[in-house]
Amino acid sequence: MEDTLKKLQVLRMKDSNESFHRKKGLLLDLPFKLGIFGKSQLSGKTNFLGWFLLYDDNRLYLNEFEGENIYLISASAKTDDKLKTLILNKDIPSSQIYLLNMMKM
Repeated sequence: MEDTLKKLQVLRMKDSNESFHRKKGLLLDLPFKLGIFGKSQLSGKTNFLGWFLLYDDNRLYLNEFEGENIYLISASAKTDDKLKTLILNKDIPSSQIYLLNMMKM
């Protein structure tokens, strides 16, 4: 009877990616996930993303992400020239580009 009353201890699951960590100074350490949200055409979302992922500065992320690790969810991914530049330069697979139909409700 006493065995059934013992506290259960939740054990931590481990995976091989847990040991991956890289300091980036004042910016986000790796690994991370990032969502960028803002008003259409006025907030600089695409400009920020291009600078963040394409600008050649060791403090940023030019060489940190392969296209296979980037997902784009956007209404304008196929029409915005800046996003097209990002897609081509980072070789983001089309299977990881999700087009939104932005309808007003």
